[in-house]
Amino acid sequence: MSKYCIFCFLFCLISGTSAFGQLASFRNFSVENGLGQSQVYSVIQDHKGYLWFGTRGGGLSRFDGQNFESFTDRKGLVNNYIYSLIEDEKHRIWIGTNDGLSSYNGQKILTYKHPKYTNHFAVFSLTLDQKQALWLATNHGVFKVKGDSLLCMNRYLGMKDGTVNAIFCDSKGILWMGTGTGLYSSEQKDGKRILTNHGAKARVMRNAITCLKEDKNGFIWIGTYGDGAYVHNRKDYYRIDLKRELYKQTVFDLFFDEANVCWIATLNAGIFQYDQKTKEFTNYTEKNGLGNNHVRSIIKDNWGDLWIGTSGGGVSQFAGKLFSHYSVSSGLGGNFIYSIFRDSGGRLWFGTSQNGVSVYENGNFRQLNVQTGFEAIKVKAIIEDNDSLMYFGTEGQGIGMLSAGGFTWLDETRKYYVRQMARDKEGTIWVATSGSGLLRMSEQGKRIERISFDEGLLHMRLTCVYVDSRGLIWYGAESAGLACYDQQTHTTKILTKDSGLSADAVRSIVEDSKGQIWVGTAGAGINCVKYGPKLKVVKKISIESGMYSSNVYLMVFDSNKHLIVGSESGLDLLDLNETNQIKSIKHYGKSDGFLGVETCQNSVWKDTDGKIWFGTINGASCYNLSNLQVNKTAPILSILDVQLFYESLSETNYADVILPWNSYKTLHLPHDQNHLSFLFKGINLKNPDGVEYSWKMSGFENKWSPWTKEQRIVYSNMSPGKYTFLLRSKNEDGFINPQPECFSFTISAPFWKTTWFILLECVLAGLFVWWIIWIQTARIRRKAKQAQKDAEFARNLLELEQKALRLQMNPHFIFNALNSIQGLIGTENETKARYYLAKFSRLMRQILDNSRNATISLEEEISTLENYLLIEQFCNGNSFEYEIKVDLETELNFIQIPPMLIQPFVENAIKHGFKFDPESKKVGKITCWFKEENDGITCIIRDNGIGREAALKNQQTSNEPQHISRGFNVTKERLDLLSTNSNTHKVRIVDLYDNGQVIGTEVQLFIPL
Repeated sequence: MSKYCIFCFLFCLISGTSAFGQLASFRNFSVENGLGQSQVYSVIQDHKGYLWFGTRGGGLSRFDGQNFESFTDRKGLVNNYIYSLIEDEKHRIWIGTNDGLSSYNGQKILTYKHPKYTNHFAVFSLTLDQKQALWLATNHGVFKVKGDSLLCMNRYLGMKDGTVNAIFCDSKGILWMGTGTGLYSSEQKDGKRILTNHGAKARVMRNAITCLKEDKNGFIWIGTYGDGAYVHNRKDYYRIDLKRELYKQTVFDLFFDEANVCWIATLNAGIFQYDQKTKEFTNYTEKNGLGNNHVRSIIKDNWGDLWIGTSGGGVSQFAGKLFSHYSVSSGLGGNFIYSIFRDSGGRLWFGTSQNGVSVYENGNFRQLNVQTGFEAIKVKAIIEDNDSLMYFGTEGQGIGMLSAGGFTWLDETRKYYVRQMARDKEGTIWVATSGSGLLRMSEQGKRIERISFDEGLLHMRLTCVYVDSRGLIWYGAESAGLACYDQQTHTTKILTKDSGLSADAVRSIVEDSKGQIWVGTAGAGINCVKYGPKLKVVKKISIESGMYSSNVYLMVFDSNKHLIVGSESGLDLLDLNETNQIKSIKHYGKSDGFLGVETCQNSVWKDTDGKIWFGTINGASCYNLSNLQVNKTAPILSILDVQLFYESLSETNYADVILPWNSYKTLHLPHDQNHLSFLFKGINLKNPDGVEYSWKMSGFENKWSPWTKEQRIVYSNMSPGKYTFLLRSKNEDGFINPQPECFSFTISAPFWKTTWFILLECVLAGLFVWWIIWIQTARIRRKAKQAQKDAEFARNLLELEQKALRLQMNPHFIFNALNSIQGLIGTENETKARYYLAKFSRLMRQILDNSRNATISLEEEISTLENYLLIEQFCNGNSFEYEIKVDLETELNFIQIPPMLIQPFVENAIKHGFKFDPESKKVGKITCWFKEENDGITCIIRDNGIGREAALKNQQTSNEPQHISRGFNVTKERLDLLSTNSNTHKVRIVDLYDNGQVIGTEVQLFIPL
């Protein structure tokens, strides 16, 4: 069958269908995206990169590429119906509304009204003259802003009161005004203001004027209501549409790009692109993806994209023609495009979901569906054989063939689920099916062979098939890995996850210029496989390597040898070096013009001219490599907010540091306000999702942070010091801001870390050290004096103790005791003599032992005292009696007292108190009474002697006049030395009387414990 017959049949089959246009790279935003209202009458971009959209009823909307923020009368706007916008050199946004003028300085909105026109004051157009004075075109004529007031300039200009639709100040300072009756201009000449009525010069300038602009040649372009556009070259007036492209069109806006190409906004014909060099018009309408054909405003942003405000369709972003998009509205039979193929006749075939096949030729779409004899079924694969016969692999209906005789189904393949088809050099068609394995088809479908398991068939459920430059057949399975079939040897090599493949679920296969096979998997990225005696994976790339998704649906190499990978997230373009190392990865999504976003499995076709067609779930997209441009404009960066302990500075006591348009003065903080958060945004309208950020806190760190998409950073527990937060951003192509954004602040030190306080601390520390030295010196001196006193005390105490010892060991007492004992021996009373001799020797031993100790127990003192009294009683012929009483709660052996304290007073009572008259025959008695009181021991020594006065008289005639004084004084001095810190009276001597008669003497002795 000849190709000519088939072509004629196809022409007859699909002729008569209507033509549709492609969708350009328009991205539309409306109310559902956050825009305040769908009628956008004015668009500008400010110095911070924000887009401002003036709407009819929704107020003012600000857009950063991702989010909208609305400014309405609730925030101070004079009116929500906006006609015009402009920004002056002071970065004030001026807003012309249906009822007055407002301005926004980045912080607050101010309102301007004329006192004469309070009900309705519509500001249709705004312009700035060479002195940056703002002029207004209103329904009451021309006005000018002066300070906070609006001045009516009609009389000054020579204009009549009435509506002025447009106003423009050109590069020469001439003021142009468009009214409902024509064009006027006003200029200063020879000190006079001259008004020119251009309608008087040319009849065409009597039209209703809607807009005025100046091109790069200095020509004035005039948009009219219902009569297209005109150009004034400063001499003549002429039309630009030589073929009447703008015939009876109303022009609302004119914009000139860097190439002096004019973009024209119309009432109902969309936008026109007019090239002044070629005189050619290009029209974009709703059929091409424009939001609405009623266009009110056009601008171009810093990144080269057009923003088009429409009435009813919101705002449209036009990003050029890197991607052209086609959908049902363009003429496709369905939006799910499962397969794409271009035949030998140049026709492009699209397999759709439920509406057969769409054919694209010469800008027109035609359908092959139920109405033309084709079944309404999913077409998963399309291919052409050497005889120009078309084959369609379907979902569950097998393979259909289109020939001059019409559609026929290959009965042997009925109910087959076809996944992909490929043709080798001999014209054999290889078919991958899900459930029927790998098929080999030839002879116009008359011969169909199934590759058997004996030939190494990998699995019955296959997903893809590819014929490489060596003639090898590669195919992948749903869950069994990759196979390479050599039809010459009928052998198969297999590669699975166990032998190095990243996953057994294979979806796509493609070959690069070096003969390497790239394998796309479900969820595990892509693998580079080298063919040899054994299949070997030499490279793996996945989401961890920088891809947006590891879930691969399709792969193709472009003309620059870049590997393009399709997934549910869009396209990833991988730039690889000779060793397959990644140089860069660029992602294309909806914001980049790839409107389909999610690709369909192996639905891709590469044209010979480099264009690549992708099938998606939202139509077909054509990638035109020749239109690829590098984004050299870095994001415009702003620090949106600074937070102190997660509270915005505007809500704190430091709100005065905030300046208009996200600028800040240096912030000064106390030491305890040291937890700061920074929120920032880099505006990149070309690709808002491609912005990355890096920062550095100067004064805290020396290195920039790694690049990240995070738009918030927190610094907590900052130390006192001076800091500057530095922020930079880069776009998707790596272009970085030339100057980082800065925020400076200081955290003061606490007062205890300030210089004056440290100096004060040093002075105080010096004084403290001096005081410590002085105290230590005084203490050393006191210790020295105390040591000296202690030494003297010890010496005195020793002397007193020696004196006490000498007193206790009185020679007379010893002599008398020994004489008395000797007398007993003389009377041969040896038993008694030995008894008293033993008592005497024990007394001497006790005195000597006690003299060696500073203190002895009260029990030892009483024992010594009792032995002493016994010997004295013996020596004095039993002339007195004695009694020792103890009234203590504490055991005697636990009470420690100095030795030899009691004996002198007892001896004194015996020697002097018992000097009775011999005739009285009175017997003396000594009572020693120990009791515990006032944290000490009180010892009372009571006798029934003659008293101190009689004893003194006897002493004056005695041979021992100093005896009493020495014993008393020694004991008193000892007690005073032992108790220097006590004011308690230590020794007290009281004479006892009974009816005026002396009956004895009592010594009260207090011993502190």
